[in-house]
Amino acid sequence: MKKVFDFIIGNNEGFSLEGTYILVVSFLGFLALFLGIFIYLFAPSSFLKLSIVSGVLSFSFGFAYYRARFLKRFDYTYEISMFSMLIFFNFAWFLSGGLKSPNILIPVILVTFTTIIKRNFERYFLNSIIIINFFIVVILEYLKPFVVIPYSSRSGLFFDNLTTYVLTFVIGWVAIKNMMNNYNYKKKILLHVKKELKQRKTTLIKKNKELKATLNQIEKLSGFVPICPVCKKIKDDSGYWKEIELYFQDKSEAAFSHGLCPSCFKELYPDFYKEKTNEK
Repeated sequence: MKKVFDFIIGNNEGFSLEGTYILVVSFLGFLALFLGIFIYLFAPSSFLKLSIVSGVLSFSFGFAYYRARFLKRFDYTYEISMFSMLIFFNFAWFLSGGLKSPNILIPVILVTFTTIIKRNFERYFLNSIIIINFFIVVILEYLKPFVVIPYSSRSGLFFDNLTTYVLTFVIGWVAIKNMMNNYNYKKKILLHVKKELKQRKTTLIKKNKELKATLNQIEKLSGFVPICPVCKKIKDDSGYWKEIELYFQDKSEAAFSHGLCPSCFKELYPDFYKEKTNEK
């Protein structure tokens, strides 16, 4: 079943939830009306006109699905599907029993999908059209009941109810399935992003500590350092005079080793210096 669903919507990872719903709605509308061509042909004679209507409107659903699935164009795709189903609803209402038929489910489904897919003004505008259209056909049936063709037999009523409820169940199941798939997909992405952000946060905290330590070292060795010109001792922050080696060991990670420079070596050990110079 997953392969069938993936075939219907294709690679939808780059699509929004609304875009995926448009694909599902247009495909199911096309499938329902295309099957309706053959279903209504074998139904009681009163449904023959609905077979023709289904055939004509299935092309508009097919066109909407083609635009969304293969051309990746979602502008006005849902509107094409919605108005096609609304036209079918009007024909079905007057050709199959009116209020006695289960066709009232069609505007309910349309309002549900419109509320999910559309936002802000478009949502209210399209839902208003669906609701107003529904009340118009109901009022028209009430004022002029002869415009509604009643069911010719109980088998016709049973057939219409059966097909409508089955299609409604399938559409509802696919919609919920699609919603859960998108939810799980986006949840997976969100968890991955959170994990990555956590790792980056840990890395940043570590680097921040290292940077602070480096800045502290810089701060410790900056500014004026009082030094005795005779003994070369340095005065620390507490006011104590320290040997220059001890001062730098406290203020940095440097370690000292002792040796004699050539000038001091000559001054302290002139004989050894002279011998070493003669050897060279």
